[in-house]
Amino acid sequence: MREILILCLFLIQFSITAQQEFHIRGQILDADTQTPLAYANIYYPGKHLGTSSDANGYFQLYLPSAEFTDTIKISYIGYATLKIPIERCIGVEAFKLKTLLLGDVVVSAKAEKVDVDSFMQEVVREYNKKKNNNTHIAYARYAETAIQDNEYIMYMESLGYTVITPIQMNAAPLTNTNFICENTRCHVLNPKWQEYAENLPTDPPHYVLPSQGMILRAFRLFEIYLLSEDRIGKYHFKLDSLYSINGEFVYAISFKGKGEKGDIHILDSDFQIQYARYSTNDYWSRPFDKELKAKVELYFVYLEGVPYLTSGFSSYNKGDIIHLNQYEMILQKTNEVEIDKKLYWQLSYPPFIIYDPEKWRYFDSNWESPFYSEWKLPTLAIAEFEDEFIEASGKWFPSRWREIGSDNRSPEDWKSLIELFK
Repeated sequence: MREILILCLFLIQFSITAQQEFHIRGQILDADTQTPLAYANIYYPGKHLGTSSDANGYFQLYLPSAEFTDTIKISYIGYATLKIPIERCIGVEAFKLKTLLLGDVVVSAKAEKVDVDSFMQEVVREYNKKKNNNTHIAYARYAETAIQDNEYIMYMESLGYTVITPIQMNAAPLTNTNFICENTRCHVLNPKWQEYAENLPTDPPHYVLPSQGMILRAFRLFEIYLLSEDRIGKYHFKLDSLYSINGEFVYAISFKGKGEKGDIHILDSDFQIQYARYSTNDYWSRPFDKELKAKVELYFVYLEGVPYLTSGFSSYNKGDIIHLNQYEMILQKTNEVEIDKKLYWQLSYPPFIIYDPEKWRYFDSNWESPFYSEWKLPTLAIAEFEDEFIEASGKWFPSRWREIGSDNRSPEDWKSLIELFK
């Protein structure tokens, strides 16, 4: 009897403390005003994992392996950090942060003392000193749409993995940042979209490749050009405004260089980049197979003081087509991980399409940049493409939906990536 009681107590304890999968969702608000807090930090120290809230304060923290008693931290500029056990997050809709007691803010006096060029040089130095130069990984998603004559002629959205590695020997500078599709909703068979395959230098032409890495490419170019200590001197900067977020000064600085023009917003206290919005002539277009002029937005989050890309948006129109691309980091692994060399050289290959509708119920499809409103986009009815999502599953993209087994690569090579988050 005593042995049975001990066994029962052990099983109860195991059920409480065993590692489980969690999806924590909610909105981060000011405790007094109920105002949403955009791009707040959410961090799980136990596994070096983090994410951020969106422009409306909403977030979702996916934890592949954690315990009820583990703690997450929620922090925001000028607010007291909230530390809360995972068991208290389940079912909670609003996470409220309390402001710190701050003194009066005098913006005009502060603005008169700014040497913008020196300030930007310090921003670049700090960014490069703090950024993660090791191999690291994020669980993320991207969505791509093309509109012609007020009709969505293509739609593709994937959950997957962003893998950033040190630049390998004999590899081009932009090949170290890639996105691997894991679960994909794929609508690419519209004849109007397939016509753009004629722009590709292949015989016979394939389908237009997905643009899952184009925001990441824009991010890398932003690092290589504007955030480079060697090239920062080639840009012209101007202080547009200085404002305060809960007592923290933020500089809005316009910049102009060869092919780029926009603005960047930076915290004065520690030179942290909040976001950048700009136009560029160097955005790579998959359907046109060349660089075009596009609008880009990049948003940053600092997890334990280290900068990461948390979301990105791009848009351009050429001829009668509007092409949009969106990226959102869901979960960032902040410590170093190991990526197999064989897998590294497969990262940029066209994806293997897997569609699991059950997993998509955790992720809404209404995320977009405010500047998309200028296009007056038609309503996107994703359910209309469900049959095509199912038809595409289990096949390699592109080339007329090659069946699994007809390619010498295997999706098993990257299925183990989720283990890096556990």
